[in-house]
Amino acid sequence: HDPSVPFFAYLAWDNVHDPCEAPQWAIDANSEVQNGQRRNFTAMVTALDASVGGVIDALKRKGMWNNTILIVATDNGGNLGGGGNNFPLRGGKHSIWEGGTRVTA
Repeated sequence: HDPSVPFFAYLAWDNVHDPCEAPQWAIDANSEVQNGQRRNFTAMVTALDASVGGVIDALKRKGMWNNTILIVATDNGGNLGGGGNNFPLRGGKHSIWEGGTRVTA
């Protein structure tokens, strides 16, 4: 892509989503987490973070980062049955409680 030409990119990751699977390198990076389900969840977040970092690095290499707006959004609270934790909010994904509807800003 020509760095002088603006573009729009929509990247919809579902890393932190069922099924709770992550690459082994990300699981190993979270070995201090004792609960296996929670370890997989944190590994999915680690893999997502690395992916977003890869996009940012590519934009920097092309000289496009200083003229970029990055918006990160989410759709619901964490899945309590899949290692998510919405504390101190009550509830989670699939509920009408704040833990299911409030998301990080």
